Amino acid sequence: MKLTKMRRKFLLYFVMALCVCLLCVCLFCACSPVGKPRTVKAVIVPHDVIAFALAEDVIRFLADDKPQKIFLCGPNHTANGPKIASTRDGAKLHSLIGANDELIKTEHSVGNLLPIIERHLPDTKVVPVIIQKGASFDAAKKVMDVMFSEPETIIVASIDFSHGLPAREEQVNRAKTEEYIKNFASSSIMGLDETYLDAPVVLAAMLEVLKGCRIETIASTNAAEVLGMEVQEATGYLTIVFYEQP
Repeated sequence: MKLTKMRRKFLLYFVMALCVCLLCVCLFCACSPVGKPRTVKAVIVPHDVIAFALAEDVIRFLADDKPQKIFLCGPNHTANGPKIASTRDGAKLHSLIGANDELIKTEHSVGNLLPIIERHLPDTKVVPVIIQKGASFDAAKKVMDVMFSEPETIIVASIDFSHGLPAREEQVNRAKTEEYIKNFASSSIMGLDETYLDAPVVLAAMLEVLKGCRIETIASTNAAEVLGMEVQEATGYLTIVFYEQP
């Protein structure tokens, strides 16, 4: 008799424990993000060597997405070659892009970030695209439209912000530019000079395609703050992630 009661009690405790475990599993599955695809469409990162850690933080974040392809899009600082240029492989995709492998190799808006991307995303194909300031907004937007139409693709916009200003003035200009970004004010960005950013047409064309996305600013700073010291010209940095709305 005692043995039977003990068995019944054990069985009752076992069933109760099993129910609790099943309830926990159900709650975990309901709340867990596993299986829900992330929706990063594009990011902005700096290419200045002082800000490498800021760029790496964002690119490391992209590793979880495992994108098949990244378009690394930045300014053409030399203003040589085609208005919009890529490597031979990249130029095959877009009739508006000219091929110039040598130009791409020497452009630091691409070259400074490639090792970081390759380190954290070794299986992702990277297609560099550089755009001169003199490129038309319409041409740049058409290229962006094509890039964003490709599946499992993320755009990495390689952009440094305010140039040639002391820290206080840089902060004012960076805040103004960030406000334009949050409002997707492409036309306003097209009118900015290098005291605001080095690639207005890259940013303006990208924002036009990203309208409706959710924006998250990861970092907003400058060279003086990163170095922890006064500098005569404090280049500005913004790292921003754009998420597709569900």
